[in-house]
Amino acid sequence: DHGKRLVLNADAKGGEIRVQLRDSRGEVLPGYSFDDCVPFQTDGLSESVSWKKGGGAPKEELSGVFAETLRVEFQIENASLYGFDVIQ
Repeated sequence: DHGKRLVLNADAKGGEIRVQLRDSRGEVLPGYSFDDCVPFQTDGLSESVSWKKGGGAPKEELSGVFAETLRVEFQIENASLYGFDVIQ
């Protein structure tokens, strides 16, 4: 899972989209909450989502989070989400 990123096909120019990841038990993964997510506020076909893990510089890479089933949750305000994917 080294180098994998979550990308969105979305239009959030007039609003924002935030993403959070949960494990199979429903627990939010540390560093991947809505509050950690850098708001997505653009229009694009394959734009990376990033998180401010631990208050440091935003990170896009999803190293170590694919050890189990994940749930992806979206918080959408005045935006349209058309699709998402995980890419290398």
